[in-house]
Amino acid sequence: MLSGAEPDFRWRELAREVVALAQRLGIVQWISLGAIPAAVPHTRPVPILGTSSKPGLLKGDVQPGPTGTLRVPAACVSVLDVAISKAGIPAVGYFAQIPHYVSGPYATAALALLEAVNRHLEIEVPPGPLANEAMLLRQRLDTAAAADESTRQYVERLESMTDEARLPEGDDLIADIERFLRERGNELGGSGRPN
Repeated sequence: MLSGAEPDFRWRELAREVVALAQRLGIVQWISLGAIPAAVPHTRPVPILGTSSKPGLLKGDVQPGPTGTLRVPAACVSVLDVAISKAGIPAVGYFAQIPHYVSGPYATAALALLEAVNRHLEIEVPPGPLANEAMLLRQRLDTAAAADESTRQYVERLESMTDEARLPEGDDLIADIERFLRERGNELGGSGRPN
């Protein structure tokens, strides 16, 4: 398992080192996990967006991302996924779409990603305290939404969109995130593009 802060630059050098390490260790499959802010309510199951280096690798009820690509906009994980795939190691990614109005750890998404990995690897890793953390978080979010009329109405609109399956397609979601990152980069004095 690789975990750490995303670098600001030298992504290609990191990718070369990770590929070399994966080859040295005999890695036979690469699985990326992550979360993407989205217009989804906390009151519904966490949608999972999947990426893969070739068709047929994703398992379970996963919305596939853009066809033929392995990318999460402006993220080091994209560089790693592509480099790993080019080295001949099958690569998949599972990305939880989390409510954009939630900040901080989101146990509900972590639980959904654990379930996605369990299905993918056909194993059963117990959730441990995640299930309880997700339940407590849901209660806190429900209480917060109920306390503010505009928040409650907003969550209800998101629920309607979800229930009517009007969520954005993978390409639309990616475009929205890319636009957000460009705008955010400009606000922070950057180009809004990955280095």
